Amino acid sequence: PLSSKREDTFIAGVSMGGYGAVKLALKNPDVFCAATSLSGCLDIESIAKSNDRLNRSLLFLIMGNVKDLSKSEENVIYLAERLADSEKKKPGIYQVVGREDFLYENNLVFKNAVEPIWGNYKYEESSGAHTWDFWDKYIPKMLDFFLKI
Repeated sequence: PLSSKREDTFIAGVSMGGYGAVKLALKNPDVFCAATSLSGCLDIESIAKSNDRLNRSLLFLIMGNVKDLSKSEENVIYLAERLADSEKKKPGIYQVVGREDFLYENNLVFKNAVEPIWGNYKYEESSGAHTWDFWDKYIPKMLDFFLKI
């Protein structure tokens, strides 16, 4: 049986799943104690504004026609800023990305926005790409982060 207690409930994902994990935790802080993003796509505004038609098309398929992502429920930076200003409990966030990952700069935007306003936040980077070889090294560290919450 699974626990329904917040202190026993964690979420994690890789790539778009990392975005989804952080988004769910920020939208449901009463449910999730912590979230981990392993090379997540955490700055959707930059993708929406990019010249990459394929990524913009994928973003549209995932989120629909969102005209202004800056204050959107789809924007994890906005969700974090809004939650930081509230009295609600804040889930811990563990963020990991490789310096050779194509989402490295994307992750830095989230880090720079959230790190100064978030209490229980941990960021790690090292050499590595968008691969399971990289993520596998951080899964034990993620579990350790969850256990220390």
